[in-house]
Amino acid sequence: MGRAHLAIAAMYAKSANNCGTDNFSKRAVYWLAAKEANKAGRIDPTMKKNAAKSIANYEAKAPAKSEIFSSGRAGQVIKVECWIQRSVTVPSL
Repeated sequence: MGRAHLAIAAMYAKSANNCGTDNFSKRAVYWLAAKEANKAGRIDPTMKKNAAKSIANYEAKAPAKSEIFSSGRAGQVIKVECWIQRSVTVPSL
């Protein structure tokens, strides 16, 4: 099951530029991808190392703390449209 979650995370990440109305919301998709990759590591211990690499990669592509601060969206919920149809909460500072 871990591989399935990593595959879903990769699909989310590949769709980042197609989902969202502005650069911030498009890059917020990477938080969803990281969350899905985290599930892979929790569900399947043999996938922990690969999941950790994926999480680090996705978090590096997500908006940085300075961008969260300047956007004023900390703690807000962003609805990810397109095929994903999920929501993600912007991390608080």
